[in-house]
Amino acid sequence: MSVQSTLDTYVPFVQLIGAQFGDSCNATLYGFDEPGGRVVVTTGNLTREEEGDPAPKFIQRMMKESNGNPQNKFGFINKELNGHVLRTSLLFIRGINEDIVGCLCIHHNIVQIQMVISFLEEFYRSNNLEDENEFGDAQEKQDNSPNSIEDFVRTTIANFMNERVGLRSFASLDKQEKIMLIKELDEKGIFLVKGAVNLVAKQVQLTKFTIYNYLDEIRTADARNAHSEEKE
Repeated sequence: MSVQSTLDTYVPFVQLIGAQFGDSCNATLYGFDEPGGRVVVTTGNLTREEEGDPAPKFIQRMMKESNGNPQNKFGFINKELNGHVLRTSLLFIRGINEDIVGCLCIHHNIVQIQMVISFLEEFYRSNNLEDENEFGDAQEKQDNSPNSIEDFVRTTIANFMNERVGLRSFASLDKQEKIMLIKELDEKGIFLVKGAVNLVAKQVQLTKFTIYNYLDEIRTADARNAHSEEKE
């Protein structure tokens, strides 16, 4: 079976995944029949890839570091593609000689999933989620050291306020300054910790949905900038 024939057998799977999970998911088939790889087919709009585009740098790096023999990798957090925080799975496809000829890649937008989970938790609980500590029971608190996480969030916010805006209150900041703070916290990985959105929301007196909206704006802007740089 030729390389193209092997890749063609996976095209329906990409189309199936895209139809099943919609725009919150991006499924892409890459072929390695040319240097750097290429997009064979893709669904969804998270990564803004088009047919014929080169494979993303993180996959090219995996190929290089493994001497062309990378291992499958499932369900890992991926922040290397257009500024998104994605949950990614990679299935490398082998040809008749067991060499890698392609890769089936699936991405899910973690921020959108977190927004849905947060909404559902808010919806079914009788009390206000904003007043609730989401870090679990006493034993879980001890195991996960939530106090250190809370202290880290408070320290980061305090440092931002001291260094960027001086004696002004957070409420007096304009939208772009608030987004800058949320972006800084995001870059530190704070929002990957369970309960961090609520914790930050309390500290800066915003609703968690406002923070999710800011995160979405940040992802969109980063993706747009990365796409522009790739086209130049």
